[in-house]
Amino acid sequence: MSKKILFITYGDITSQSGGSLANRAFFESLAQHHPDHVDVIQYIVEKGNHEDPHFFYMPPASRFYRLWLILQGRIHRLYDWLLRFLDERQGEYHLCILNSGLFGDLVPKIKERGISVVTIHHNFEVAYQMDNKRALTIWGLTPYFVRRNERKAYLYADLNVFLSDHDRQLMSAYYGESCAQDVVVGVYDTRERTKELQSVCTTNEKGKNVAMTGWLNHLQTELGIADFRSQYYELFKQIMPSSSQLIVTGRTPGKEVLEFAKMDSRIVLIPNPDIISEVIKDCCIYLCPVNVGSGVKLRILDGIRLGMPVLVHEVSARGYEAFFDKPWFQSYDDVQSFESGLKSILYYMEHTANYRAEIINDYQSHFSFEVGDKRFMEALSKLMN
Repeated sequence: MSKKILFITYGDITSQSGGSLANRAFFESLAQHHPDHVDVIQYIVEKGNHEDPHFFYMPPASRFYRLWLILQGRIHRLYDWLLRFLDERQGEYHLCILNSGLFGDLVPKIKERGISVVTIHHNFEVAYQMDNKRALTIWGLTPYFVRRNERKAYLYADLNVFLSDHDRQLMSAYYGESCAQDVVVGVYDTRERTKELQSVCTTNEKGKNVAMTGWLNHLQTELGIADFRSQYYELFKQIMPSSSQLIVTGRTPGKEVLEFAKMDSRIVLIPNPDIISEVIKDCCIYLCPVNVGSGVKLRILDGIRLGMPVLVHEVSARGYEAFFDKPWFQSYDDVQSFESGLKSILYYMEHTANYRAEIINDYQSHFSFEVGDKRFMEALSKLMN
């Protein structure tokens, strides 16, 4: 019997958050090319919502125990549990894929068991955790343990996979050159989200509304909206037609988002939609104001896949370098660039026939499941053979 691949994620690949969607796309690639030979461990998911012999879940633990582990320098509970898991299944796996640098302290131990290790760096973890001030950095006081684990994940893996060249360069500057192969594969959509294009109208619709999506109680989302509210919203209202609305939709709106939605009748908040594309498909522009955090902001694809021009803060533009020379992709970092970017998009829409079809074609060329799957599997090919 041929050996299997162990795919370890930090979160739930069945959810709709950006990180989960990225994990799901990588998993779907592996499952497509190696059917019945991919096992999945979902770290923070303690109870699966379906019975699948290839999915494994961490046992429950109290908050006190989790905090105690962090104070002891163990920033995850996977360490002892995973080593027992591997020892019980000795010789069953030939490749382990870690979807977080937080698990880096496990890399040497996994390799000692004759298993090759791939680390997929979804972001520059130190910057991400400090920006979001989570318990893993003692609420922003120190990133020491995060840095220690990420350094091992980067230096000792057999292959480092990055979602953006920006993160690859940051990690090289921060930790030095690794002995592993380093490759940037970018992000890409899942098969299901790629297929959603079949129902999109590619005629040049003259919609007026603007879409903003995301995890709406995430700290980086709230900081981005706070910045947009204070620095850019009045200018946004002046430039856009008076009949246009800002459609804000996503998971579990937090206090900042709720207060933002109340400030103006032109802001329409639609919390927890079943299918985001159905809520925003008639919008004309996608806006992403997130101005902190590392990694690729995958939710921007909500707009691009539906043929919308996008206006994003320059922090959120990372990972979309293929579109930097496209007139429909504009980034900003101050009031002047916001104004010029929004006006450029409106001009492009007014003077481009079938612009939705043009944008969707660009999307399919870079971020559809088919092209992303090819990039990812080519990156893994040397370890897989």
